[in-house]
Amino acid sequence: VVEALKVRLLEPEVFKAEVGGTTNARAYEAYLQGLYALNKGQQESTLRAALASFDRAVAEDPGYAAAHAGRARALSQLASNGYDPFDSGFRHAREAAQHAIELEPKLALAWLPLAYITSTVDLDIPKAREQFKRAIALDPGNAEAQVVFANFALGVGLNDEAIEAASKAVQLDPIAPRPHNALAT
Repeated sequence: VVEALKVRLLEPEVFKAEVGGTTNARAYEAYLQGLYALNKGQQESTLRAALASFDRAVAEDPGYAAAHAGRARALSQLASNGYDPFDSGFRHAREAAQHAIELEPKLALAWLPLAYITSTVDLDIPKAREQFKRAIALDPGNAEAQVVFANFALGVGLNDEAIEAASKAVQLDPIAPRPHNALAT
């Protein structure tokens, strides 16, 4: 039984299960480290650690769309928080998001930072809303997508949509604090 399980656990498809995934174990590990750092907070050191991990994942597997999407998210947060120059930071973030979408158009995680950039930099609210909705349609069970959309919707006065998205996020991930915070605002 142990031998049979070893073979199954080490099959490359294990890492490819997610849309935009990889079959490279080192790339996947670096990606997970990037997600861990990204979710620790908005401090510059944690965002830079996240970016470095996503960069390692991309170096291991240049076709790893989710790692490019992670880079886009880290880069946009660095620019948004003023740790990197606004123009160049968001330009690099947009490039990373667009590259992730080129690699895997069905990757919701790539559409989220692109939508954020579209709303924050381009100030194109209708287009950003469309991109957020696309991300949610691609992965309706993603609580983070619901939270990010709820924050966007609240910021542009789409209060009913904000409440609906935040409520959905709480249903999807009732333990995490971010959905509850989104609903409370």
